[in-house]
Amino acid sequence: MLRNLLWARLRKGEADGFETEALGLDLLNMSLGSVRRAKLPARASAQARRTRALERVKEAVALAPSHKWNVAKLADIANLSPFHLCHVFRDMVGTSIYDYVLQERLARSLDAVLDCGDDLTAIALDAGFASHSHFTARFKSFFGCTPAALRRVATTAHIAELRKILTARPH
Repeated sequence: MLRNLLWARLRKGEADGFETEALGLDLLNMSLGSVRRAKLPARASAQARRTRALERVKEAVALAPSHKWNVAKLADIANLSPFHLCHVFRDMVGTSIYDYVLQERLARSLDAVLDCGDDLTAIALDAGFASHSHFTARFKSFFGCTPAALRRVATTAHIAELRKILTARPH
């Protein structure tokens, strides 16, 4: 399924470099999973190092979600190989590193969409998206409506509910 998703997004030209890189490494990890021996429990010290590495990555993304991230940059911050970072991140956080960065960008952009009348293209570019259409598609898949539609129907109750959803998501 992941291979088909990657292939479809590449054919349509919708995947950015970071997404392609992260999905490719996830595919590699999944294909190697059947070859690996039974997973041994991680030692407490190794687990603690991985946790600290992931916290450094999460902090970097939280401080600058709009940065043009790629797996190699985040792996340098974690002091892990790109392949190992993707594997450990998905294993410990429960989502891919690309989806995590995407969620951080969308969370940051929600305030801009709701709180100011800025042009949506400017908001998209400021949030780190390649284009208005990429931003709108991702926003709609995450929040269930486009940014423009959200602006039209947003009430105080809707805004509070969306912010509650964002603060409840796993970190």
